Amino acid sequence: MPGNEPHDEDKQSISSIPEITDLSFIEQDYEEDLSDSALEEIPEREKLYGRSILSNFSFGMVDPFLTTIAVDMGISGSQMGWLRAITNLLGNFVQPVFGFLSDTIQRRTIFVALSNILYSSVWILLLFVNQIWMIILMAGIISLVVSMGTPAWTALLGEVVPSKIRGKIIAKVNWLSQFSYIASTILGGIILNYVIGNLSIGSRTIKLNMLLTISIGLLAGLISAIIIMTFKEKKARDRGQRLNALLDEENQKLLLRSDKQFDEGPCLIEEDIIVDKDPQSIVASSQEIICVSSEDQTKKSITLDSTKDKLLTRKPFSQRVTVMLKDKEFIKFTVIFGIQSFFMSYCWPLFPIRQRSEIAANFVEIAVFSVIMSVASLLTIRYAGRISDLIGRKPQMFLNRLILITMPLGYMFASQVWHIILIHAIICIPLGLNSAVMQAYLIDVTPEDDRSMYVGFYNMFYGLFLFLGSLAGGYMADFLKGIITIFGFTPAFDPIKAITIAFSVGFVGRLLTTIPFLWLKDVKSFPYKLKDLPRLVLTSKKLFALIASVSIFFGIIFIYVGITGFA
Repeated sequence: MPGNEPHDEDKQSISSIPEITDLSFIEQDYEEDLSDSALEEIPEREKLYGRSILSNFSFGMVDPFLTTIAVDMGISGSQMGWLRAITNLLGNFVQPVFGFLSDTIQRRTIFVALSNILYSSVWILLLFVNQIWMIILMAGIISLVVSMGTPAWTALLGEVVPSKIRGKIIAKVNWLSQFSYIASTILGGIILNYVIGNLSIGSRTIKLNMLLTISIGLLAGLISAIIIMTFKEKKARDRGQRLNALLDEENQKLLLRSDKQFDEGPCLIEEDIIVDKDPQSIVASSQEIICVSSEDQTKKSITLDSTKDKLLTRKPFSQRVTVMLKDKEFIKFTVIFGIQSFFMSYCWPLFPIRQRSEIAANFVEIAVFSVIMSVASLLTIRYAGRISDLIGRKPQMFLNRLILITMPLGYMFASQVWHIILIHAIICIPLGLNSAVMQAYLIDVTPEDDRSMYVGFYNMFYGLFLFLGSLAGGYMADFLKGIITIFGFTPAFDPIKAITIAFSVGFVGRLLTTIPFLWLKDVKSFPYKLKDLPRLVLTSKKLFALIASVSIFFGIIFIYVGITGFA
């Protein structure tokens, strides 16, 4: 569930080498144009973009203001922790189930569409909420229905987008989503802040501003569901698999020293082959290759047949889970990301408390906080995808987590609305430059056939840590305020100082849990290294446009801060 803090970068996803059962088409279509512009011609790509635009427009109408509404209802720190915790748990814990169903049925669009319909419809309950426990329950239901579509949407993108341009396309999808989210958040903030009046239905009174925002969000969600249901999924998936195979054949010119014993003896493989993450694991049906004997250097022709070890039917769920748990790179990424997620979510209950209770930001200002982050991503997110496709995911992942350390640090000292505006503006520009990489890396380390299940497990694991972290942050706030007692002790600081101390714990936790991201490694090869990035940036024709856009962005921010500060 989006909020007014930058935790959208913690969403993820995929692609590995596709399963290939017939390589005959490689010879037939090898001359196909594999340039970036040609690869982007995904069948009905406008429907993918349209779904993202309308789905996020639906999200932005009410979602950024839910915690603000809860604060206005008198929610405590621990209750805010439960709101965030339930949201995170239900939003992620059941994703393996939905992922497994999506993989089994092999129809992603059904889950995505149903998720959009239910999500936009559940907001109607907000019109009848009048107690804190009810808003917590409603938020949990919303997160549950959102989780239905998350693994399927991730898997769909991984299946239809060729690996060569995956970061670029994901960045574009996110760019369009952010643009839509900005528009709806501004509209929602204006309606909630300035539309007044009530509508009486029997004995119940409904606020017009809430009714209007929910109705607009519902309409956008329904249209997005209709669009994605008309997407020709099989056609796009088949094309994506074919192009990935061609890209592998073209780009993976491998010279592998094989330690395996074939009938012909150990050999040096000269001809390029398609390999999975482990170069010794050859994923092909029956492929004749030329080898050079390691003993007498004579060329021999052998056939590698991996189909002997393949099951003709899909493996049972338990066996697929076992294989997943033995995937070292996937598990390493999941555990490292999950542990840091504890301290990510620890701060989330604290952000709205400082924004609304202590700084007294109104709905329009709350919308501005969210819009600033979205605009920052809008300016930079497409460059993020291109960079990750060039230099790899690991450098950007580490920088992404490092930047997020500064968010609780900035909030520790914020006491006015313009402080929050500057914090979001300064932090979210570099954050946007690294935003697409987490999802692209998850795509890289998950196999195509079981991708939804992998993504579901990943989200379940990290959702568990989000659940615990949100509870810890909320209860820490109440403990420091003296509202609750732990082991017979309570420090009873004043509210502002208590929240500041709570933020300091989050800062230290985020700092320490960022270091393990250095242990990750890219599982795919990339054309450049991190040291090549300055040269690539300096030779980019679009660099000037980026610098100019960021400069204009900061100019507008400082003018807005000056005007509001003077007023």
